[in-house]
Amino acid sequence: MIRAGKYRATLVTWLDAVSDGGWKSPEAYKKTSLIKCKSLGFLLSMDKERVILVQQATHDAVTVSDSVTIPRKAVVSIEVLDVEKPKVR
Repeated sequence: MIRAGKYRATLVTWLDAVSDGGWKSPEAYKKTSLIKCKSLGFLLSMDKERVILVQQATHDAVTVSDSVTIPRKAVVSIEVLDVEKPKVR
């Protein structure tokens, strides 16, 4: 399992809003779909309202950076990645 300190590498699939401009019929706008997104990072925290991933962490996770906070209602799935660390030569 890939970790940074106590934080585990995690893939979150979630739905995002769509904004579209221009002249179209109301029917065309009604066909607009939400965008399915995938975010990969270290799972910092998760509660009833939100999932927070960070993109970078020091080896001991004393400091982290570049977070994304995803509303829990938008989450489709959460997958903790269980892969082995690549061997560095």
